[in-house]
Amino acid sequence: MSGSGDPDPPRVTICLLNYNGAAHIDRCVRAIARLRGVSFEVIGVDNASPDGSGTQFAERFAKEPQIPFRYVARPVNDGYGPAHNAAAALARGEYLAFVNVTTELEPEWLGLVEWLDAEPDIAFAQGPVLHASDRDRIESLGTQLDRTARLEVIGMNRLASLRLNHATPLKWEITTVLGAAFVGRRSAFVALGGFDPSFFLYFEETELCWRAWRAGWRVVFATDPQRPMRAYHTIHGTVPSSVAIHRLFNRNRTDTWLRYSERLPPKVVARHFVRALDDLSGSPRALLGYVGDVARSLPHLSERRRAAPPAKVPDARYLTLPIPAGFHSMERPEQASVSPRAPTLGASE
Repeated sequence: MSGSGDPDPPRVTICLLNYNGAAHIDRCVRAIARLRGVSFEVIGVDNASPDGSGTQFAERFAKEPQIPFRYVARPVNDGYGPAHNAAAALARGEYLAFVNVTTELEPEWLGLVEWLDAEPDIAFAQGPVLHASDRDRIESLGTQLDRTARLEVIGMNRLASLRLNHATPLKWEITTVLGAAFVGRRSAFVALGGFDPSFFLYFEETELCWRAWRAGWRVVFATDPQRPMRAYHTIHGTVPSSVAIHRLFNRNRTDTWLRYSERLPPKVVARHFVRALDDLSGSPRALLGYVGDVARSLPHLSERRRAAPPAKVPDARYLTLPIPAGFHSMERPEQASVSPRAPTLGASE
């Protein structure tokens, strides 16, 4: 059942974020209107879009009167986290769904909340995210981090037709969800204090999930191939060209890693910074900006580590989680001639 005007609170509040999304709004809203199985409301937030899509955003939902909808126009674009925090503050649902307007959801996507119903220690869950431009190509089945904060995006560039065709549900623990489309328990989100507002873009969902793990919650990928819970995402679909993507990503990754890692032995620290500098080596301006960002933050590192709530579980519990066999990321797109294998946790390719 779609969202309704029922006076009872909806089960899910969809926090839908728009910035310059004129090209994506109609497709995104049409998909939301087809969602079924769970009652929901939508809180649409426009991050001061200069293309006028904020007005288009509200007008498009007016054509779907069956969906309870509230519109929030932000006076300035202060980033992903603050906008979603504003939406979550107005939520009535037991669960929150964080969705970017560059995302199109399958009708069964909200079935993800059933996993949270069944396992009360799950804070956040992600289903399969595929490329909007190539709907058989996997973008993410969750992300794992190691002790140096190196990421591996599970299933990246694999073929969904080969990897997500199993007869039984798939579920595994992940270090972090993908911020474009995931669900969460509102009580956990509130207890954690929401997204860190100091992160303008990139790594904000990872920082949130890192805190969730530290607080004793779990984060999972889950899907039922018989009830597709897929989202189709346009990567960087509305990111302004002026945004220094690699600088922001690496700065926020380093900030999170330094703040929350239990141990920072010299060899691990060296590997982290060598990887960051290599990633930024193609842009001297971004590289210098990152070095300056880190230099300015280091004097406050001890204070920030002390300010972090004590961890209830060791980081070995959620860093370096196993990648299911057959789901390691690929640099180049997988070809259809590859034979699929059933996922087996802990096995390597």
